[in-house]
Amino acid sequence: MKKLIPLILIIILNSCSSKYSYDEPKPQIGWEDFEKSINYPENYNRTGVDCLANVVIGIDSTGKIKNIEIDLSNKYSLFEDSIKAAIQRTKWQPANRNGKSVDASLHLSIWFRTKRSESDHYIIINGDENK
Repeated sequence: MKKLIPLILIIILNSCSSKYSYDEPKPQIGWEDFEKSINYPENYNRTGVDCLANVVIGIDSTGKIKNIEIDLSNKYSLFEDSIKAAIQRTKWQPANRNGKSVDASLHLSIWFRTKRSESDHYIIINGDENK
């Protein structure tokens, strides 16, 4: 009997996990194009200002934005303006739970970084420099 309990638990867990699915909200244009749509503020391009923004986007079951919360690592509001503009002009695909659209929050970390060798810049979402 003791040998059957782990086997039964494995069977139960496998059957439960296959019945549940969840996809988080995402931009309809795809992550790479969304990343490109965020403009590094031109005023800071030559000064080498970097910024980390922690962003929470509330997206309802129809894909409409309910709210945007932005916490910046610096106090340069032009970064916040750039992020909000990109989020608002993007069409969003709502979260999906078990085949149904649901309200959800999306958490992003957005880095505005300047390249040290040039006056160019790049943007990283959720730490993925290889996008």
